[in-house]
Order: sequence, then structure tokens, then C-alpha cells
Amino acid sequence: MFTVEYVLSSDPLVGLIQDSPWDIFGRPYAAYLLFLFGEADAEASDWIRNNLRALDSVTGRDVAGVVFAKSVTIKARKKRGRGNANGPRGMTHDQQTIGLKDVITKGDWDAEPMFPDYLSDTWEDRGPGYNGNRNPNELVDIVATTYASDEVAQRFGVFEDVPCIVLVDAFASTGFEVIRLDDTDLSRLFKTLRTAIGKFTRLEGFAAKKDRLERLARALAEIAALNANALRLKATFDTELGRIDHASVAALATAQTWLREGSIRRFTNTLRSSPLLDPRDAENAISRAADAATTLSKLSKTIGSLTWYAAIRSWPLPGEDIGRLNAIMETHASALMSVAIAGRDDWSKADLCFELDRLVKVQGRMVEAVWGNLPDPAELARHQVDQATTLEARHAKAAQDNQAQMAALRATATGLAKDISASDVSIVQAYRDAKRHLFQKPATASPGVSAEAILAAALQNTTINVTMRDIYMAANVAAMGPNSRADNVSFHGDSEAPVSPRRGR
Repeated sequence: MFTVEYVLSSDPLVGLIQDSPWDIFGRPYAAYLLFLFGEADAEASDWIRNNLRALDSVTGRDVAGVVFAKSVTIKARKKRGRGNANGPRGMTHDQQTIGLKDVITKGDWDAEPMFPDYLSDTWEDRGPGYNGNRNPNELVDIVATTYASDEVAQRFGVFEDVPCIVLVDAFASTGFEVIRLDDTDLSRLFKTLRTAIGKFTRLEGFAAKKDRLERLARALAEIAALNANALRLKATFDTELGRIDHASVAALATAQTWLREGSIRRFTNTLRSSPLLDPRDAENAISRAADAATTLSKLSKTIGSLTWYAAIRSWPLPGEDIGRLNAIMETHASALMSVAIAGRDDWSKADLCFELDRLVKVQGRMVEAVWGNLPDPAELARHQVDQATTLEARHAKAAQDNQAQMAALRATATGLAKDISASDVSIVQAYRDAKRHLFQKPATASPGVSAEAILAAALQNTTINVTMRDIYMAANVAAMGPNSRADNVSFHGDSEAPVSPRRGR
């Protein structure tokens, strides 16, 4: 048996029906019994409380019973060594009414399991601090309020039936069954439930349905893991790609340009700030650049002036331009060359480009000499391109493999969901049969959902990743009401802290 904490809001939501039940309860169950009752339902409340142990026993390991009540009397003890000004210290036993959330999570009280000596899956994971041999006389009754039953019942469309028990299959393809507790012979109800659950678990296809549920849970867990892996792959790829320092390589290439232009100050600053260079190699290059600074500056200016004549001026050049060109050649260019360049009156564009090419080669040799053993920016850039291409190919292959596995698992999950939803093994039908058998009374019909409708609803908004929420919500939403949602409901076993259901999936 589980208790359910319901958080009141302006838009009350019903997470149990729409969210993955094994996300909530830790493993898949073949069916669920939801107990809805309020403070005014004294007879039903007493019956449920007095029969909780028996109900927990009869539901066994295959059916989950869920107390969904406005208030539940639970056993609790004071926590030792902790103070809480807002807690119920000093309250007498008949005044101890407190929010269930405060009892479980943050108050001065420790809640105890309903049945600490019952060895079921529910309590196998009790915390290491639990001590079943503690003195039961230390326990006191506390009314834990949850404010749930009326609002939940409204969402189920069974408001007028409260107090009641709602029977739901793992997939509600046969609808759900409402057992009204105010017009039911409670003395015979337990026998009816026992008979129904017995029939249900002995049905010929029960083991197969249970096996499919467990396989579906595993498949969807693997899909979730693969989806998480896809996110990790992308994060790893982005991280590794980010480690490729394109900016520093680009800065070195710019430093070469500044060196070529004779801008030694900028060249110096860039080399000293580069993470790609050995500081000693950088300082040696800076020293060589300082020695060659004057020559490099003259080369850059001379090449710039001659390039302007070659690229901008109209050819053949007029006489005044020929004079200026001869002055540049004789005064500046010749000083930079091993052989002087004589002036001439018949300069052609081809002649000028030939001399320009000679000057550029001189400039290139000087830049290369100054650069020395520093890494070549062009070679670094080519290596980075290769590195990025390798990373992209590796990531694409890993992502493709991951997606292929998800697609295969999705197909498996879809097939299992179809088989489960098409199964005639139903707690709802078993109860109806038991009721007819024991009381010779017809059972109330409730809406059903076809297997095809379930799959269509489950798959219409998904691509590769399909979760239990998609399938379970598709199976149950038609039976439980189109406005059902799951954001403000949290669920917990009686010895465990609440776990809020996942959102935004």
C-alpha cells in the first residue's frame, strides 16, 4: 500500500493516472486500486483504515493499492535531536493534525511504514536508519491531511461516487471501475476484492501480460538512458570542439601580417599573449623583429606604393607618373634589393609586376627569418580543420548508432504496448465477473480505449524517444478525463520521502 501526497493548486492535477506508474512506485504493477474518501466519510474511512493490512496483503506484489484521501491517520514518532519552531511540539495526541508533507519531509515527526513487518517489495528499500524493533509505544497517531479526494474525484468524473475505490488496469483499455463505498456492503467488499484479484492473477494470460509490462518498463528505461546518452554525446562533442582554439591560431596569422607590414608593436603584443607559443621562442622572434623593423617597414610601404600604380592607375602611365615611379624605384626599392633598379621611360604594367614580385619575395624571406621556429599558422589551421572533421565524423557515427538503438527499442516498446492494451486480462473485468458471481448484480460499464487509439495518441507527438508517460497517458486519459495532468502530485511509499513526478517530457 502507498500513500499519495497531493499538493493543492488552482489547477489541480492527477499525476497518478497520466504519468508512468513505475516512475512513481518503482516498478510496474498489473493494476491499481485508488482509495478516494474524505473526512466526513467516517464509515468508509474506518473500513479502509481497519483493513489496510489485509488490503496490502491481498493486493500482493502484482496490484498497487493507493490511499488518496483528504486525511489519513498514520503512525509517527518525534525525531530526536532536531528542533522546529513550526512543528507540532507540545501538542496533545488528540490535537495532532499536520500536513502529510510536513510529517514526511521537514517536520519534527518521522512517519513509519503502514506495515513494517510485512515483507513486500514496498519496504525492501527501507533506509538504513529504519529499526523495526523500536518500541511501538513510542508511536502516536497523527492525522495527516492531503486535501485530495474531492479534487481528484472531480478530475476522474467520480465526484458524486466518493467515498469510493477506483480500479484501473496497467493500461485502461477496458476503462475503469468505480466501487461506491456508501452503498456497498463493506462486510462483503473485501471478499469481492479478494475474489477479483484472485481471478485476475489466475487468468491464463496474466503471466504473459505481467512479463510484457516488465519488458516494456525495461525497454523504456533503455530508451531514456539512450536519450540521456545522446545529450551526453552532444555535450562531449561541443566540449571537444570548443577546445580547438581557432582564435589563437587566427591571432598568430594576424601577427604574421603585422610583421609583414612592419607593425612590430602589435606583432610583439600578440606573440607575448599567445597560449600556443613557448615564451622563450616568442621573445627570440620579437628580438629578431626589432632588428628588422626598419627594413620591413620600408618594404611594406614601397610594395604598397608600387601596388597602387599597378592596380589603380591607367596604363600606359603618363609622363608625370613615370617620373614618380622612377623615383620610388631608384630611391626606395633599389635600397632594398641586392641589385639596383634603374629608372626607365617605357615602364609597362608587366615590368612593374615583375619588380613587385621580386620585392614581395624579399619581404617573404625576411618575415620567414624573423618568424624562425614559431609554428606556422596555416599548418595549425589545416590541423584544426582535420581535427574538427574527425570529431564531427565520430560524433555523427555515435549519434547514428544511438539513434538506431532507440528506434529499435521504440519499435519494441510500441509492439509491447499494443499487446498489453489489446490483452483481455483485466482487473476491471475480473471485478465485474466477481461482483456478478457473488451478488448476481450487473457491474457498471465505463469507457474504454482501443489499442489503436492508444498507440496513435502515444506516437503522435514523439519521434525517436517514447516514454512510459506517452504510452500510459494515452492509455488512460480517455478513461480518466481529458483535463488530467501530472504536475502537482507527488507520490511516496509510506517509509520514503516524496518524489515529485518529472515534468515537461
